[in-house]
Amino acid sequence: MSIGAIVSANGSAGAGFPQPELVTIDEGGMRPATFSLGYTLNLKSGDFQLLNSRELGPDAQVVLQVAPGGEQQTLISGMVLQQSVEYSTGGDGSALVVRGADRSSLLNREQRCRVWSDVTDSSMVEQICSSQGLIPRCEATSCVHAETSHSLVQRESDLELIYRLARRNGYWFWLSYDSSGQAVTAHFQKPPQGERPSLTLSLRAGAANLDELSLLWDVDRPTAVSARQLDLVSLSPNDASIDRSPLPCMASHSLADLVSEPRIRQLAVPVSDQADLQARAEALLMESGWFVTARATGRLSRLGGVVRPNSVVTLDGVGSRHSGSYLVSRVRHRIDSDDHLMTMDLMRNGWS
Repeated sequence: MSIGAIVSANGSAGAGFPQPELVTIDEGGMRPATFSLGYTLNLKSGDFQLLNSRELGPDAQVVLQVAPGGEQQTLISGMVLQQSVEYSTGGDGSALVVRGADRSSLLNREQRCRVWSDVTDSSMVEQICSSQGLIPRCEATSCVHAETSHSLVQRESDLELIYRLARRNGYWFWLSYDSSGQAVTAHFQKPPQGERPSLTLSLRAGAANLDELSLLWDVDRPTAVSARQLDLVSLSPNDASIDRSPLPCMASHSLADLVSEPRIRQLAVPVSDQADLQARAEALLMESGWFVTARATGRLSRLGGVVRPNSVVTLDGVGSRHSGSYLVSRVRHRIDSDDHLMTMDLMRNGWS
């Protein structure tokens, strides 16, 4: 029985590629997206043929695609990294799970020691991604790591460095694909909360398309930052103190508008540049500003489309305070012959 996903080698579906009975994908967050393929093993000519398959072997290239409404989308393109087998007595009915990760994991294979000088954070990410055949789409950063003042020293993998730079600037890093899965774009930018909603997730009677939804708000987090230092070169003061997140609010009231008194975080980091200090102060409040989070579960057959991380959806039927636009931070897909189940983590930096 076929499932609602196409698994292929390098995006070209060959008739001989073994199609799984179950596919799971976990995408979103500051880590590589991962996938798993589930198979039932049966003896054939005294052996388990799938265990010898090159298509499922170490570092094999795999592309997972879906086609809701006939429009092909690539969910993940990556490499096989692991297999696990649960054997049944007699062999038949054994279970194989093949696991892998997206192409960003290639950036995590070598720990490097390197000094970056006279570059910005975004230009570093552009250089790294281009060297791996990724198409960089980087939002410009302003801090320059000048050799005369404060070069940046890398003592980690390229991927770990990118994540460090992303957190420092309040950015996210993720990969996206064209329909074939061959062209891979690396995004390094602020959370795209201003995009047009791609789908409506509803609990409204008569229009509900979700199975479950839970929501949490938490205001016990920083709303302001005090960041003052002395420039060691010019001996002039640097002040990057701010009293609210620079990200546009997705509703009418942000966290800073709601608390009875400010929650002030003292930022003390060794920087030599006003732009660097400002970026770090803003990043702290951008991260803490997501004080409303939700987890929703829905099926493709009811939703009518695939929800992806780093996109915006509309939440409907949850009351006037919490209905509205939400940013999708993570999606876990479970695709089998019955349906395509999605568990979605949503976040919002305000309420109405």
